[in-house]
Amino acid sequence: MPHSGQNFAPWVGGSAIAAAWILVAALLASLGKLRFDQFGEIFAKTFHQAWGAFLVGIFIFGLAYVFNFSGMASSLAKGFSGFGAGFIIVSPILGFIGVALSGSNTSTNAMFGKFQALVGAQLGMPPLLLPSLNSVGAEIGKPIAPQTASVGVSTSRFVRNEGEVIRHNLGWTLILLAYLIAIGVGFYWFGGNAMRLPTP
Repeated sequence: MPHSGQNFAPWVGGSAIAAAWILVAALLASLGKLRFDQFGEIFAKTFHQAWGAFLVGIFIFGLAYVFNFSGMASSLAKGFSGFGAGFIIVSPILGFIGVALSGSNTSTNAMFGKFQALVGAQLGMPPLLLPSLNSVGAEIGKPIAPQTASVGVSTSRFVRNEGEVIRHNLGWTLILLAYLIAIGVGFYWFGGNAMRLPTP
């Protein structure tokens, strides 16, 4: 039984994926497409391909905790607040670069979400504006993240040619990033109230 403060949520991402995997494996086995003795081989091959990603997840979140709780995020926010209102342009670019380097929107938000909120607080911006731009900017950068490209081409003729896919996607992502910056500026000047937290 979960201790006080925790809610039992069996259909969150990880549990739902595990349940779907079990159902698909059982279906394939019942149709004769997959033998039960192949499961161990599949797990071993998957782990061999993904062990590096497991480590990246551990280290990036460890780095994010150190970055946020050591005061580095606050110090960096103090420096970046010197941009003034111009930071509205920089904010989505940081998310874009972060996901291009880490390959994960979640990791980018863990690293820069608090930092963006602190900059917004120092500049008197709506509290949800900069973290939202960071997150959406990160999502726009996903098509040029090497990890995303590697996974995306794993079953196509572009295996080992991820650079070609990234170059193809780069122009479109830059167009979308410029569009996001325009939206952010518009929200800042004309729709700031829409990005404020509701009052209790």
